[in-house]
Amino acid sequence: MHLWLGIGLCVLFFSWFGSGIVMMYSGYPNLTLRERLDTVPVIRCAPCAPSVTAEALQRRAQADAPSTLRLGMADGVAVWRWTDSLGRHHAVQAADGTSRSAPASDTAMTAALAREFLRDATAPLRYAGTLEDSDQWTLTRTVRNQMPLHRWEVDDALGTRLYVSPRAADVVHHSTRGERLVAWFGAIPHWIYPWQLRRHADLWAWIVIVLSAVGTIACLAGLAIGVWQFRWRRRLRQRGLAAGTPLPRTPYRGFWLRWHHLLGLAFGFTTCTWVFSGMMSMNPLEWSPSTGPSRAERLAWSGGDFDASRFAVGVDVALALLGTDFAAREIQAIQVDGVPYWLAFAAASRTRLVRADSAQVMDALPMRSLAARAPTLLPGARLHRVDTLARYDAYYYDTEGLLPLPVVRAAFADADATTFYLNPRTGQVARKMVTRSRWNRWLYVGLHDFDLPWFGWQRPLWDVTLIVLSLGGMALSWTGIIIGWRWARAVATGTTAHRR
Repeated sequence: MHLWLGIGLCVLFFSWFGSGIVMMYSGYPNLTLRERLDTVPVIRCAPCAPSVTAEALQRRAQADAPSTLRLGMADGVAVWRWTDSLGRHHAVQAADGTSRSAPASDTAMTAALAREFLRDATAPLRYAGTLEDSDQWTLTRTVRNQMPLHRWEVDDALGTRLYVSPRAADVVHHSTRGERLVAWFGAIPHWIYPWQLRRHADLWAWIVIVLSAVGTIACLAGLAIGVWQFRWRRRLRQRGLAAGTPLPRTPYRGFWLRWHHLLGLAFGFTTCTWVFSGMMSMNPLEWSPSTGPSRAERLAWSGGDFDASRFAVGVDVALALLGTDFAAREIQAIQVDGVPYWLAFAAASRTRLVRADSAQVMDALPMRSLAARAPTLLPGARLHRVDTLARYDAYYYDTEGLLPLPVVRAAFADADATTFYLNPRTGQVARKMVTRSRWNRWLYVGLHDFDLPWFGWQRPLWDVTLIVLSLGGMALSWTGIIIGWRWARAVATGTTAHRR
């Protein structure tokens, strides 16, 4: 089993180890919330027509999902953007309700949006075509839902590429030549991510799961063989040898077999755990639930269905109330405990709230009110503990420190030991953990990234450890490639393979 599975998998393992080192420092190119808010202009909404705002709020109510309605800028004018219940994107001008969703043939509008994103009205752009389906850099579901896209190449030193959605009137993806090049040595081989396969999401997922599962079996078989064949005692009596004659640790005489055995003993366990945890990253059979709240929990937290009529304070008034020290770049409409709020973003980590029924401005909701509201999330369960988390714990954390603090942590004594993390700055449920998602945190992130509370933050110790283990895994895989090639060639030519 180990021989034949190894012949097929060692090349893949070698690729996984090498690309894993690259991914420690550079992932798959995308447009993060932080990057988007750092580039979009400050909202100027004079006027924002009340009738258009009311219509946009009605669209938000019909979509029945958080963060589906946002106000931002597009080509110098304030625009409402929303996603309908079918996942389609729309955009209208906040001043008069004129549609900003352009036909796929309108390249002039998307060029203007690209220049606005770049903050350079004279940026040299080159139109590179319209995408009706994903290419290598637009494979995520969020981006695919906004097709068709216009691709614009920027003639700058970085080789910037932008993808703009005419329908959403928005830049949806950004990358540089360097990011794309590194991805070919990192994320793409590591995730088995060529666009020809990744377009078929279910097929791609099952291929990765099956390869990882088979790879785990091959590793376990190799570990069993390696331990069984290892000579634990230094001196043994054997026929033809004098008593006490020292024997080598491995019985294999061939150079590559001997080193494959010794490297397997040294690095086989981490190889096995990395391949297994890679399988867990795909959430096979959806065994681990989402870390976001369910629809019922969202409704309970918001105080029922989203009610557009409660927004008595217009968004233009809210912008004025935010003050000159707060440069809002995006505004969302939310509801907490039946109370409407305008949630404004000056940056990904800088927010402010305006009560839309009383015009009260606040940096965050009171911790006490979040703690008092927590029992409504699971009305049939006993609230075991509520506390304020000022430092990350094992399940709410971010190695880059991007997740907001402090948060309210509400732990329930139900069968799943459910814990909610409540963000006072946005008024939303930041994370939900249950028993299986906690297990997945350790079986996937803990094993795959060595993301352990006592180790994951220790740089450069973490870097050195993972690089050494990865290089050891590459060496182990390379010896397997040589052995497998020689064995397969011997079988194909009918010669006798040297087993030892």
